[in-house]
Amino acid sequence: MIRECIQTIEERYPDYYYWKYDMEHRNIRVPVAKIVGTSGVNNYRFNPDWTPRPEGRDPRWERVFESMKGIGWLAQRYSLPSLIKVKDEYFVVDDGNRRVSVAHMMGLKYIMADVTEMYPGTRRAGI
Repeated sequence: MIRECIQTIEERYPDYYYWKYDMEHRNIRVPVAKIVGTSGVNNYRFNPDWTPRPEGRDPRWERVFESMKGIGWLAQRYSLPSLIKVKDEYFVVDDGNRRVSVAHMMGLKYIMADVTEMYPGTRRAGI
C-alpha cells in the first residue's frame, strides 16, 4: 500500500504520549532530511516526500515559499518551527509544516528550529 501523506509521530511511535520531554534547545540547525513527520497536525496536506498535496499548496504555503526564496534557511531565524527529536529523527509540532515542506522542495540541507528531545520508555511527568 502506498502511503498518501506524511507520517505522524503517533504512527511511528505508538506509545509516544507516555514519553518524557527532556531537553529543549532553541535556534538549532537541523538537517532537513532528518525531519520525517509531524505531530499529526496538517499531515494530510503533504506527501511522504513533503511535497504539498493539492490542499497543502495554499496561499500560506506560497507566502512561505516566496519568503524563503533566495535566502534559504536564514529566512527561518524569525519564525522557527518547533520540532520533537526522537533518537535521530525529527517531527514537526503544530506550526512549521509548510516551512519544512518548502525547505525540502528547495533542496535545503538545514533549517533553523526549536527542538525538544524526547525519550521512549520513560513516563512523562503527571501521567
